[in-house]
Amino acid sequence: MRQKITAQPPANTDSGRNYGIDLLRLVSMFLVVLLHATGAVRKSADPGTSMYEMIYLLRTLCFPCVDIFAIISGYVGWKHRLTVTGTAGTWLLVVWHTVLITALTALLKPEWLPEKAWSRAFFPVCNKEYWYVTAYFIMLLFIPLMHFILKRISTPLLWLWVGSFLFVHSFLSTLNWKAYGMNHGYNFWWLIGMYLLGAALERSKNLWEAHAKLIGAVLFIAGAVPAYLLIVLADNRNWIDYCSPLTILSAAGAVICFSGMKLQRISREIRTVSPTALAIFVIHVHTITWNHVFYSWPRNHGLWKTASVPLMCTNLIGWALAVFFICIVLDLFRIGVFSLLRIPRALKAADGALEKLLRRFRRS
Repeated sequence: MRQKITAQPPANTDSGRNYGIDLLRLVSMFLVVLLHATGAVRKSADPGTSMYEMIYLLRTLCFPCVDIFAIISGYVGWKHRLTVTGTAGTWLLVVWHTVLITALTALLKPEWLPEKAWSRAFFPVCNKEYWYVTAYFIMLLFIPLMHFILKRISTPLLWLWVGSFLFVHSFLSTLNWKAYGMNHGYNFWWLIGMYLLGAALERSKNLWEAHAKLIGAVLFIAGAVPAYLLIVLADNRNWIDYCSPLTILSAAGAVICFSGMKLQRISREIRTVSPTALAIFVIHVHTITWNHVFYSWPRNHGLWKTASVPLMCTNLIGWALAVFFICIVLDLFRIGVFSLLRIPRALKAADGALEKLLRRFRRS
């Protein structure tokens, strides 16, 4: 039986836009950068030491980042159709940065260019320059079918679907990832599962939206604390993984918590900066910046050579913040250039033309 869906903009939105979720996009990308920064030093920390405990505390808090970003896609996107503006705009964002990074490197440091640099620059998805972007564009092929089902399936049946997926590919895979795993979440099937979880959370928000911040915070802590204790007490790191039930619990908690935040006073700032979220990932994970800037610069300048736990924590967070804000500035420049070239307007015009074509097709 098809469920009747009625949507009313909650208190923390403007014209249906949830600025708490927009802010969470940015927060999740900062967590991605910080998680990658801790990866540069975690192998040098011995289990049982204060340095090890600090690094894995940060990693435990950061690990929900990718799941959060994927859950948000389903939370905000399941009611809407795919658009040229969204799909082509994302593609152009990625190609802009890959081509620009490659061109600047060819001019300034040609010895840094990787094999097939220009092919990777112009066709980053086809060449798997970014696992997340490649998985995301493959997932888009399934979006029309998922939306067709989501608009007709009941919420309890949707939760049964999502729960079955998570039982096998989260709980069982954590116990035996070789038998039930999904490559630790580095593939499009996992993003599809998180998309469906996001849709299920949005469909059920009437159950928790009155106390969203409290419930979300409790769920986040309920996932993070056991995962951290398993690391420091038993050196068991299986439970901080994109597919871990504890990681997913924290990710879902973060989405619920931020969805209840009232942010009208800074809505303009969030609306301006939130479109840069994906670019933060694209810029700092690019093969050239990853190998020759993100990892090499702090190592060459001695940021990771301190034995002081507080100083190391400060250096990690400080480096992550620096990379985070530099990437935002670089993508704001890209947004400005695209605006001058009227690319957003052209994409919207293409959306309108496609919609007219689809209407004619339906009538015929």
